[in-house]
Amino acid sequence: MFRIEDYINYYKDVTFDEVSINDLDLAIMATLPYLPIKPFNKDKDLNTIVKESNSVKDKLSGMSEYAVTLINLMKDSIRYKDLTINDFTHIVNSQTQFAAMKIKFNGNTIISYKGTDNSLIGWKEDFRLSFMYPVYTQAMAKKYLTDNINMFDNNIYVVGHSKGGNLAISSSMEVSSKIGKKIKRIVNFDGPGLLDKEFNSDKFNKIKNKLVNYVPENSVVGILMNNIPYNVIKADGIGFTCHNMANWYTYGTFFLKGELSKTSMKMHENNLLGLKQVKTKELEKVVETFYAVIENNDIRKFSDIRKMKMEDIIKTINDLSDVSSDTKRYFMESVKTFMLPRKKK
Repeated sequence: MFRIEDYINYYKDVTFDEVSINDLDLAIMATLPYLPIKPFNKDKDLNTIVKESNSVKDKLSGMSEYAVTLINLMKDSIRYKDLTINDFTHIVNSQTQFAAMKIKFNGNTIISYKGTDNSLIGWKEDFRLSFMYPVYTQAMAKKYLTDNINMFDNNIYVVGHSKGGNLAISSSMEVSSKIGKKIKRIVNFDGPGLLDKEFNSDKFNKIKNKLVNYVPENSVVGILMNNIPYNVIKADGIGFTCHNMANWYTYGTFFLKGELSKTSMKMHENNLLGLKQVKTKELEKVVETFYAVIENNDIRKFSDIRKMKMEDIIKTINDLSDVSSDTKRYFMESVKTFMLPRKKK
């Protein structure tokens, strides 16, 4: 079976006049904000970006490693030879983890948002998505889209992977109608959806016909909150292995169709039910308490949370006397999703 890199190799000398821009091209663009490069605000061509990416000596993993693999396959292509990247913003501080870039080629403008990295604030924001709108990173995404679209940008695509997919949705529904009318397509690659209020809003109704949601068969991220209908992709792995776009299958110019696993369907149903039962203020308190404990344990990366004992986390949450059992249960199920290995079903 084929993957995104096979698509690049097969179509790299095929022009956009011969095969028009499609969702596999947009999936490639959704990986590029993961590149290990420094922020910049001028046009850089593909070869420059390749050199900067390859010059990084740090050991890469996950989506960053995959983004470098893809851009090296693209560098000698006819299809992407005119690609330029501008306004790459990358911020990690005490308030947010946010990254985005503006990509242009063949008369198209792509705004691409990065997903969550290994920073604690990035994951803290992800948990905040379940009780707050907009979170800080969503506000930044709206500002980025507003500030980086000009009168010459007409064929606009807004894309993102993981949290970046959620930002693609939220920014598109919040920008002015002047910009909104220029957006041709919004593609969310396995990113979480919206809370009930936003999902049922007039703002979302205005963009939903432009929105496409992709999730892999064993999704644990894209099935969170309101984010239907799904286009399910046949993919390898479970949990975050399946979340990595390197494990998604393609055929020609399409993703290979898969079937959402029973486990992922059940997670989606439980997540929506749980959100209806929790109290916003209680969930906020649980999340803030959880991250205070993490920081007190001198944990600085999300991947290190798994070093904590689950029983210690459970005790901390259960000790919150003014939080309902429904809220505690919802939060602990969310934590287990990201901390414990999951069997494929």
